[in-house]
Parts: sequence; C-alpha cells; structure tokens
Amino acid sequence: MGASRQFVDSFGFSWQAVEITRQAATVEGLMTDSWLYFLSRGTTRCLRTFPDDWFAMNWTGLEDLCTRAEVVGTDAGSRPVRAFSERLRAATG
Repeated sequence: MGASRQFVDSFGFSWQAVEITRQAATVEGLMTDSWLYFLSRGTTRCLRTFPDDWFAMNWTGLEDLCTRAEVVGTDAGSRPVRAFSERLRAATG
C-alpha cells in the first residue's frame, strides 16, 4: 500500500484517500499500476488516472478527485449512493 491521507468534504463527510500500487513482471519488464481509492462511511470509490502530487493537494482538490472517482462498493445494500452534485442540489434545493 502506498500513501494515505484523510480529508473532510464540503458536506462534512470524512474520507480516507489511499494510493494502491501493484508491480508485475511482464515480457517488456516491470510494470506498475496505481489506483487512488477513497473510503468513507461504507462507500468505496476508485480513480485510475490521478495527479502524481495528489498527496499535497488541499481538501478541495481531493474532493474534486473523489467526485470523479467511480463508485466501486457500498455497504448500503440496494440503496444508491448519491453523487456530490446530487447532495449539493438537495442541500441547496
């Protein structure tokens, strides 16, 4: 496991951002894949393409990356996970 960082989004939810790196030997040599995972209150999001300096970003920048990440898991059962934009509309609605 790589770098890890906590932040709070604009709705007050606490998130843990974790970079996961995997190395594999291929015919061409050593290959490295990285993913940035966001974990919060039973929701897991994953981002395949992210800036190398994500660890130094402010909370707003991390929230932006989290918003772009794909939801890959939730413990909410069949209840859908609302996107940040949907929560914003509901909060300001």
